[in-house]
Amino acid sequence: MQAALRGALLLAIWAAGTTAHAQGATLIYFNSQPGDYIGQGQTFTLTPANGTITASSSGGGVHIGFSGSTWWNLYFVPPSGASLTPGIYEGATRWPFQSPTTPGLDVSGDGRGCNTLTGRFTVLEAEYAPGGQVVKFAADYEQHCEGGTPALFGSVRINSSVTLGPRLSVGSAAKYEGDSGATNLGFTISLSSPAAGAVTVHYATLDGTAAAGSDY
Repeated sequence: MQAALRGALLLAIWAAGTTAHAQGATLIYFNSQPGDYIGQGQTFTLTPANGTITASSSGGGVHIGFSGSTWWNLYFVPPSGASLTPGIYEGATRWPFQSPTTPGLDVSGDGRGCNTLTGRFTVLEAEYAPGGQVVKFAADYEQHCEGGTPALFGSVRINSSVTLGPRLSVGSAAKYEGDSGATNLGFTISLSSPAAGAVTVHYATLDGTAAAGSDY
């Protein structure tokens, strides 16, 4: 997309071939690729039938815990000073050692954790009580340990009707337009987990404070 941006535009995307495969209330879902240290290449789901799932506010974000025959901890934290609200959090690194300007993520358990990690997460639902308690929460994430290519994909749902399944998201983008010529603006489009088949992406631009044809 060629863009000389003055103001803001929105990029809307939708997809074919991303059928949701389950609906949950409270669960933790893991989809680990071969070679991923944390998930050991396994796909499994933890529910209240398997143990105790808790959700609490922590470090400005949300901590999901599981205790039973095994244990897991998942942390989703926005950049410093921000609230953890529905949206896309790109460029996450290991919580609590992340830069104040970047999101924090950490999924560990069963005696395994990352020393360093990179990843992303998308918060799909977040509802809190007046005292800050987590009422509803839904997030999908992707985590890579020690700079490796294999990923741990996963989802958490707390009292949520948001379905599981591969889901597309588009990250925010910003760039100084310069004083002349055209400037390319790149949008990162991500899939929340591997899809069983081909995924087709359709897109459209929507004017914000920028107008098509003149600003971009």
